[in-house]
Amino acid sequence: MTQPRTANDVIFERLAEGLDSTSKLTHALLTEIRESEADFSAIKTEMAILKENVKSLSVIVREGNGAASLLTQIALLEQKVENIDKWIESHMAVHQRSKDSLEDVKERMAGLTTRLSNLEKEVHELVEYIEEGRRSEIEDMRIDLQQKKDLEHQKEKSAEKVKEERQAAIIKFLVALIIAIITFAVAWSTKEFFSG
Repeated sequence: MTQPRTANDVIFERLAEGLDSTSKLTHALLTEIRESEADFSAIKTEMAILKENVKSLSVIVREGNGAASLLTQIALLEQKVENIDKWIESHMAVHQRSKDSLEDVKERMAGLTTRLSNLEKEVHELVEYIEEGRRSEIEDMRIDLQQKKDLEHQKEKSAEKVKEERQAAIIKFLVALIIAIITFAVAWSTKEFFSG
């Protein structure tokens, strides 16, 4: 049979368990600290290497490595970028002026095109007017020529009529003369006939 446990026994038991647990935790903590010391040692070594690298980079940036320092090169690059910006701005201004000039030229060309179109229309109207005048002039000349032809034809007709009238008058005169001669001859021959 076992004896009943007292409160002290329970406290001691619990204390022993707590100490055992604390001992395990302390042991684990010491192991981690040792491992951390190794890690810290490695970190220190890496930091020393990094420090040397930064020091070398700092020298290159400030003083250069046989060439101009990076700061000088960056300053030169900034100057070149600024110059390029100015060049672009000036060329943009020139481009804008050229574009404005081109727009002005386009507007003037549109105006000239309109003027040329109007001028072409006026020239076309003038040509039509001249051609109409020529047609009218040719028609007037044709009418004048026709009138001259008609007048000449009338003159010819009148001359022919006058000629025919003259011929008729001459024929009448000749007939009358012949009749008079015949009458005279008949009268003469009858007078002799009766007288003889």
